Amino acid sequence: MCILEVMALTRKDLQQIERIVDEKLDEKLDEKLDEKLGALKDDFYRRIDPVLKEVMDSREEREVVAHRLGDHEERIEKLESVVVG
Repeated sequence: MCILEVMALTRKDLQQIERIVDEKLDEKLDEKLDEKLGALKDDFYRRIDPVLKEVMDSREEREVVAHRLGDHEERIEKLESVVVG
């Protein structure tokens, strides 16, 4: 009896090997996907950060301008009441 005859793989052995290889490939693909998505997320946040800062600055500026306009409206009403009144 030859040693190769004893070492022959059965269909079940091949299925197990295929399952193990599939699992390992899935793990590697998941790792690569996580790496890529992590890099993409970091890039997205790095690019969106200045835009969000601009939006927040704009909101703050609008609040200041709205407050100033409110003050001006009160002053105009007082002046109109004196002139017309």
